[in-house]
Amino acid sequence: MKISSIIEEVTEIAEKYNLTFVEIDRTDNIVSLKLLIDHELYIQIYGNVEKEKINLALVFKKSRL
Repeated sequence: MKISSIIEEVTEIAEKYNLTFVEIDRTDNIVSLKLLIDHELYIQIYGNVEKEKINLALVFKKSRL
């Protein structure tokens, strides 16, 4: 798993469903993204390539659901 492959997959999903994504943070091993559904609803994506881990959270009005 690579950071670029995570971003590429999120880009494909965003294009497929007409969504926008925002890159919040990126280091050599970690990426944090938001896949925007609505102005108060988004999917938070965290990827750590060193630990081979991807976490997703649905966030509404600043609260994780």
